[in-house]
Amino acid sequence: MNGWSRSFPSKWGAQPFPLGDVYHIVCDSHGADDIDDWDGLTGWLDKKLDEVGAHRLVRPFIKHAVLNIIDAHESLLHDVGPLSLLARDPEIGPPDKILTVWGPLYESDNGTREIRRLRVGPVHEMPNDDDRKWTAAAAYVAANYKSCQHITRVRVLEVSCLNGECVVQFDGGPEEAKQLYAAIAQPRAHEIINSDEATPCRSCGDCKAAGTCEALLPVDGMLGQNKRGFKSRSVSPRELEEYMACPGRWLLNSALNLPKDEDVGSAAARGLAVHKWLRWSHLEGNACSLSSLPPPEEYDDEFPFLSAQEYETAYPYLLLHANDCPLQIPGVELVHAEKDIYGFDRSSQVVTATRPDLVYMLDNELRIREFKTAAAPYSGGRNEAYDRHLQIPFLISYIARGFAAQLDVESAVVELELIAPEERLLWSWDALDPAIVSMAAGNVRRAVDNWHTDDIWNTYPGPHCGWCPVRHWCPDNGKTMNNAENSETGEKSVSNEIDPPPF
Repeated sequence: MNGWSRSFPSKWGAQPFPLGDVYHIVCDSHGADDIDDWDGLTGWLDKKLDEVGAHRLVRPFIKHAVLNIIDAHESLLHDVGPLSLLARDPEIGPPDKILTVWGPLYESDNGTREIRRLRVGPVHEMPNDDDRKWTAAAAYVAANYKSCQHITRVRVLEVSCLNGECVVQFDGGPEEAKQLYAAIAQPRAHEIINSDEATPCRSCGDCKAAGTCEALLPVDGMLGQNKRGFKSRSVSPRELEEYMACPGRWLLNSALNLPKDEDVGSAAARGLAVHKWLRWSHLEGNACSLSSLPPPEEYDDEFPFLSAQEYETAYPYLLLHANDCPLQIPGVELVHAEKDIYGFDRSSQVVTATRPDLVYMLDNELRIREFKTAAAPYSGGRNEAYDRHLQIPFLISYIARGFAAQLDVESAVVELELIAPEERLLWSWDALDPAIVSMAAGNVRRAVDNWHTDDIWNTYPGPHCGWCPVRHWCPDNGKTMNNAENSETGEKSVSNEIDPPPF
C-alpha cells in the first residue's frame, strides 16, 4: 500500500460540481456587462454555462441557482449599501498555517465586510455546531483579510441556491469576530491539526490517505473490478441500486445531492416510520417487546421521532417484529445497530460503505439482519428477496472478504426480515458458503461494472420519473423510454423501481 495515491478522472473535474460552477458564475457576474435586463442576463448565463462545460444534467439547477443568488445579492444591497467583490476564497495566515474560507468576500466603502456561504438546499435557520464553527472561522477571516481601510462591521450570511433565501449568522465588529473565533473555531482547528485518529465517513472516497488508512476494513476484490475506474470514490449498495435504475438519477441525487422533492410515496413513508422505531429500540441493545408499543389510539408522543400518523402506520408492522425480535433470544450479543461500515477495495480503488440494520452474535455465529416492509409478502419468496435487495449479496461479500476475519468468526449469516401487514417472514444465507459467496460476488460485480467507469450518466426515462426525488432538475423528465437499449452503453434500463431509502 506504500505510495498509494488517489486516481482522478482523465479530465480533471469530469464529475460535475454544480455548486462550484454556481459560485464562480455568480462572482463573474459582478463584473459583467450587458446583463441589466432579463434577456441580457439569461443570454450571458447560457454562454457562461457553455464556458464552464456544465454537464447537461446539471445545467437546469445551475441556472436556477445563479438567478436566485444574483437576485438575493441585489436585495442584500438594500441592507448594507453598495458592495464590491473583494476576494474569492479569502485566506489569512502564514504559508504553513493558512486559514481559508470557501466563499465570496465583499466589501463596501464604509468599512463593511460580508462573506457568504452558498447552500445547495435551504439555509439553516437554526445553525448546528458545525455551522457555528464555520461562521466563526469565516467572520475571523473576513475581519482580518488584507485591507486598505478600517473595517467596522463584519457579516456572515448563508444564501440558498434553491430559493434565494438568506439568513445572517453573524453581524458584529472585528473584535467580536476575533473573540468568536477564539472561543469556537480555533479549538477545532487545533484539534484537526493535532489529531491522529481516523474516523471513517462518507468522504473517505475522496481522501488522500484512503489507500493507507487502517480505519478502513480491507476488502480487496470485493467489487470484482481488476482496475481503477472513473476515480477514487465511495459507493454503497443503495447507490448502486439507484444507478442501475437510472445513472442520471444517481448523479443528481446520490453523487451531487441536489435538492429533493419532499413528497414521498406511502411505501417509503411506511418503511421510514418502521425503521425509525426499530433503530430507537435496537440502538442500546434493547429487545423489542409488545409492552413498549401502546395502541395507536393511546399514543401520546412516547416516541418524539414519530408523529401520531407515522406511529399508526408503523404499528401493525412493529407488532409482528416485536413478537420475534432477535434480541429477545437468550445469549444473544449485540455487536451494533445502524452503524456505518467502511472498507477499502484496493483493486478498484473504491471505498465500500454500508449500514446494516442489526449486527449481533448468537452461539459464536455472526448474524447481520436487514429489515424491509412490504404491502404484501413477496410472491417469489426468498429468491425474490435476494434479487430485489442488493444489500444481501453486498453484505455476503463484505463478510467473506474481510468482516468475518476482523471479528474472528468462522460462521456468519445474512438475514432479511420482511414485514407485511399480517405476516412476518425471515430468510437467511450462509455468508461463508463457497457457492453462495461466489454467487454474491457475481451479483456485486455486475452491479458495479458500468458504475465503475461511467462518465456520461445517461438517464433512463420511464414511469419511475413520476416519483424520482430529483425529477425537478432532470432535463429528461417526462420523456418515455420503454426499457429500450441505451445507445451509448448498450445496457438496458432497469424496469423495477428501487425502494426509497432506507427500505
